[in-house]
Amino acid sequence: MAVFPTRTRERRRYLIAMAVCLLLFVLAGTVVRLFSVPAALGMMILAMVIPPAAVISVSRPPPHR
Repeated sequence: MAVFPTRTRERRRYLIAMAVCLLLFVLAGTVVRLFSVPAALGMMILAMVIPPAAVISVSRPPPHR
């Protein structure tokens, strides 16, 4: 058995996190700011926190089996 399947799952989780980050940022800047600026700022702050958290979670060494 190879170690690659776990890396594939981690890559998929990272890409999903980046897609959510991009979606939050775009929605906050285009739609939500028209209704509530504080909510848009909160969404942008959340989008700002996602990339470092995703990198840290993906960079962890694989668990020993």
